[in-house]
Order: sequence, then C-alpha cells, then structure tokens
Amino acid sequence: MLEEILKAALDRGDVYRTGSGWTRKSLVEIRLPETVVDSILLRVERLTKAQADVLRTASVLGRSFEYPLLRALCGGEVEDELAALAHQQLIEEEPGGHGRHRFRHALTQEAIYGSLATSKRQRIHGEAAMALKGERTAPAVDIAHHLLRANLQDEALPILMRAADSAEGARAYREAAELRQRALEAVEDAGTRAKLTGQVGETLWLAGRAEAAIPYLEEAIDALTGHGSIAEAEHLRLIHGRVQMAHNRHDLAMLDYQRAAEALTTLGPSADLARALMLQGALESISHRAPAAKTGLQSQL
Repeated sequence: MLEEILKAALDRGDVYRTGSGWTRKSLVEIRLPETVVDSILLRVERLTKAQADVLRTASVLGRSFEYPLLRALCGGEVEDELAALAHQQLIEEEPGGHGRHRFRHALTQEAIYGSLATSKRQRIHGEAAMALKGERTAPAVDIAHHLLRANLQDEALPILMRAADSAEGARAYREAAELRQRALEAVEDAGTRAKLTGQVGETLWLAGRAEAAIPYLEEAIDALTGHGSIAEAEHLRLIHGRVQMAHNRHDLAMLDYQRAAEALTTLGPSADLARALMLQGALESISHRAPAAKTGLQSQL
C-alpha cells in the first residue's frame, strides 16, 4: 500500500524534486490513490450497519476521539461496536488515553471521512460542536473546529478570537498564532482579514518562528496599506524589519525602518515612530562596528 501511495504521489506531482532535494505539497493538497480508498471502503462495507455508522461518525471526530462524545453523537452505548472495530484492527484505545480511542491508521480515517456526503459531515460536525459546548472543560479550539467544518463560521470566529487573546495574554504565543490561523478560515471581510493576518504574523514572531511570520507580515502590510490603515501597517513593518535583522539581512531591515519612519512621521508622534527612529539609528551605528559588536547588539534589534 505504501508503494502505491508513493507512486501515485509522484505521478500527480504531490511529491517532487527541487534543486535542494525532495519536497511535497501541503498535506491538505495530497489525495489518496483511488485504489487505496476503495480498499479501505470495502472493509467498511463488510461491517454491520451499526459498526459502520459508528466508524463513520468517529471519522468526523478526527484521528482520535473521546468515547463520551462518540456515544453522545451515536445516541447510546457503542462499546460492542468499538470492540468489534478494534478486533478488525480499524481502531484502538490510546495507551493511557483515559477513554480516548484512535484510528490505527490516519489513512483509514481520511478515506472514510472523505466518503461521507458534505451534508452529513456538516451535520455531525454541528452536533459535535453542540455536545462540546455543554462540557465546561471542552477546549475552545475543538468547538471552533467543528463549527468551521459545519459551515458555521460566524459562531466559530468569536470563540477562536477569545481563545487566541487568552493564549496571548498567558504568553502562549505559539498557541495564539495557531488559533488565529484557524480563525482566518472564517473571515471573509477584507479589512478584518488583513488585521487578523497581521496578528498571526506578530504572534508567530513572538513565538520565535520568525521565518514563518514573514509571509503573513508582508501580506498584512500590503493589505493594510491599501486600506489606508497606515499606523497598523507600519507597526508590522517594524516587526518585519526586526525579522530581517535577526537573519543578518541588514540592508532589508534598514529599508523597513526607513519606510516606517517616513510613513509614521506624517501621523505625528507615536511609540512606533520613536521605535522606528531608534532602530534606524541603532542599525546605522552598529554598521561601523566590529562584527563581534554587531552580533552582541543584533539580538536587541
């Protein structure tokens, strides 16, 4: 099966060679070969109706799932069905998972989930979100995930944003960035999307993922500038400059600082204008110093 998957990926260009070696498309773009999908779905057809229904519902919950949530969605006890599915080596209980189960292979979950009609997937996702809302300890991101998949973006967005703000307040920047990335899926308004894209870039930078932040920062700077949100755009440009500085791209960093200072000057005094002038001056001063001095000061910029 693995050889077949690899061959299909190569034939479709999902896996390809570049000048620096082999790489692949994003996982969401890679499709399973039809023969593999057919083989998995044939196993499902051989199950009893009750077992197949449980397995299909479980596939909507993801690679792993909580037993109480699955039981709630199936409308009753499903222990016998889970035992039969485990015997068929389709699922297994997670070691130390305290009631969590998982598909033995991610491919199985993906194939079964993909075989469901869109309307059925959305319905189950919506029911899962409602069930999780009734649990005080349910993670906000899990609720929002099901709301998004149920095409209920308006309900998902405020949940994700509150969770992201809370994570950022706790200095959990990586989590905040991931939550805001998920929120982007629910945003259609161009202005709101531009601001949120900038927030993703800034929190990725705070999380120490500078390179990952660059495309978000650049997209947000262009969009916010186009919307006339100069102060917000130049705030992000300063962060972009600090990312460039951290990677020894001093000329690009200087360009960012200069452009930010010029744009912010037209808006009057501000903390970001002072920061832009300070960063520009500091970079100019260290450009005349020894490499060792540059290295020491670089991290401060």
